[in-house]
Amino acid sequence: MAIGMVRDACGQRYDITAELSKTGSSRNATLIRWMATLTAYLLYGSIADNDVPERVVKNYDDVMSELRLVNSGKMSVQLDRISDSTGKKTRFQFGSETRREHNAF
Repeated sequence: MAIGMVRDACGQRYDITAELSKTGSSRNATLIRWMATLTAYLLYGSIADNDVPERVVKNYDDVMSELRLVNSGKMSVQLDRISDSTGKKTRFQFGSETRREHNAF
């Protein structure tokens, strides 16, 4: 479930499958922290809300905030980006139309 939550939040920009296939020190520490925190929170899912330690809830809220920032592009992480068929490592293109003139004459 934790992998699914991270994949849902980061999967459009980052190659989560490649990151999860890494082992040892080549794994991204932030990704491991996210998944460990989410897993700890999810393990408490079968007990009463009052019995869940505040620290676990706080850590979960912090990770979810970070994942929302990553998903919106407001926070960067050191994960492998997804490449498209042109070799670009992003799905976003920047550019603009020619500036319009509003002068009638």
